[in-house]
Amino acid sequence: NLSDYFAECRARLHDPAAVSFLSGRCISIETAETYGLGFDPDSNPAGSRYPRPRIIIPTNRFHYVARSIDPDTDPGYRSLNNKGAAPDLFNRQALYAPGNEPVFVTEGAFDALSIIEAGGSAIALNSAANGHLLLSALRERPTNHPILLCLDNDETGWVACANLSGQLHDLGVGFRDVCVEVCGEAKDPSESLQVDKPRFIEAIQGLKTKEMGRK
Repeated sequence: NLSDYFAECRARLHDPAAVSFLSGRCISIETAETYGLGFDPDSNPAGSRYPRPRIIIPTNRFHYVARSIDPDTDPGYRSLNNKGAAPDLFNRQALYAPGNEPVFVTEGAFDALSIIEAGGSAIALNSAANGHLLLSALRERPTNHPILLCLDNDETGWVACANLSGQLHDLGVGFRDVCVEVCGEAKDPSESLQVDKPRFIEAIQGLKTKEMGRK
């Protein structure tokens, strides 16, 4: 159980380095606090001898994703899971919230947070390879919410989205792929928010209204 560590990290969220990183991604401190994010100035989650200042993103009591805020971090070490923990979905509870608001499914937690910042509801797989986590969750407990797939706008994301689409269809889950509408020319929702915030918010709100109008 990592509750003490998470509490320490949350207490450091107002560190200027963390605030600067979040604001650069158009994520407010209020949103970050609501979703339990924290900051560790010397995080080494994978025991890789690669400590870096990182935003700490809990997914459950035992697992977190640690996102380096150092721009010079090797891409392979940018987002790391804590060693020995089984990966989980970020914000899984959105699938089971009251109401019929659509839930966007993204790759990264910052993509999900970007959609949340724009007034949507979102979860993150935490990797294009983690589609099975969503499928397992929906098999265990179906959701009333329409699913809007919004994985990264690149080859890996397209392949993962196609794979997930087929399996969601087999499960009888209502879903749509909205990557193009959300991302435009950007690589992912996080970049799309940073590039053109008004367009991004309009896209999220438009998709939300359209889906809820189908009910």
